[in-house]
Amino acid sequence: TSLVAGALAFAFAPFVGRTVAAGIGIAASFGAFLVNGYASVVPAFESLSGLSWFSWSAGHRPLAGVSDPGSLVPLALVSALGIVIGVIGFERRDLGAAIALPSGGLTDRGLGLGGPARRSLAERIPVALAWGAGIGLYGAIIGASSRAFAEQLATIPAMDRLLTLIYPDVDWRTAAGMLDLVFARFAQIMLGIAAATLVAGWARDERGRRLDMLLAAPVSRVRWTVASGAGVFGALATLAVLAGAGVAIGALAVGDDPVRPFIGALAISVFAAAVSGIGLAVGGLFGSGLAGPVAGGVAVGMFLLDFIGTALRLPDWILNLSLTRHIGHPMVGTFDGPGIAFSLFLAVGGLAVAAWGLARRDLLA
Repeated sequence: TSLVAGALAFAFAPFVGRTVAAGIGIAASFGAFLVNGYASVVPAFESLSGLSWFSWSAGHRPLAGVSDPGSLVPLALVSALGIVIGVIGFERRDLGAAIALPSGGLTDRGLGLGGPARRSLAERIPVALAWGAGIGLYGAIIGASSRAFAEQLATIPAMDRLLTLIYPDVDWRTAAGMLDLVFARFAQIMLGIAAATLVAGWARDERGRRLDMLLAAPVSRVRWTVASGAGVFGALATLAVLAGAGVAIGALAVGDDPVRPFIGALAISVFAAAVSGIGLAVGGLFGSGLAGPVAGGVAVGMFLLDFIGTALRLPDWILNLSLTRHIGHPMVGTFDGPGIAFSLFLAVGGLAVAAWGLARRDLLA
């Protein structure tokens, strides 16, 4: 199943670029997984389940001792088709061979022109749109199926009592409550990884030596870092709005309040902003090659510390080191003000540290 998503991205890459193609592959894989997984809960997905390649091989589970090799044939054919399309497209993608060239001259009104902030935003936007669409789709599905989930859980008295005991301040029977239980933690890690991807894109300017050329113009290192970092945060804001729109649509589909989940999704995104700030700071101080990996490591590490640490019953002072524990329950309107403020401080402070660090070190560091 993973090869199908890769082949799909490979097929689109010659026509739309690697970044957008990767986003298409991720979104398609995620959508196929959700359609297959929630077909029995969301009636609209039942008619689409045949389009999900996860459903094609549902009878092939070798780890469970169930084998159906014939179901792998369609997966192999689709994967081969995607690879063939990608190879042909790559061979024919000379200027004007596969895509009509735009007419007219370049002006400073283009999104990628007019300064480092707009150029950085333009380069990050495709990634942000892909991640935002995927996360928003998941939120919409969870919101739209929240009532069915709640009704199923309510039929299990033990589960009803357990959820009420663990989450006394969350009405999990509402769309917002179900989003807080099922969507919020997933969104945190996904937004964190998306932020690391955006930071890694920002770091490519220096790793690819393009920054040497940019700074040959009358642009200071501090101005470039602040402006291009602002472009990263702009792309992250776009991602957050898309994700919030998805959960709002899901809540509205079941007649629940869409505003609260939308604001909650924006609040969750401050964790991603903090991750971005940490990555930018590391890139500015120690070299851009570390920016993306460190940001990704922080996002995953904090999530695992909160998730696994809670299961292991680690001391509270250790668990509280994770920023994911200091957002509150934003989907139901309960916010951790100091925690959100600290995350925003890390975002802004990280950008300031990046500017200071880049201004003081050699570009070859």
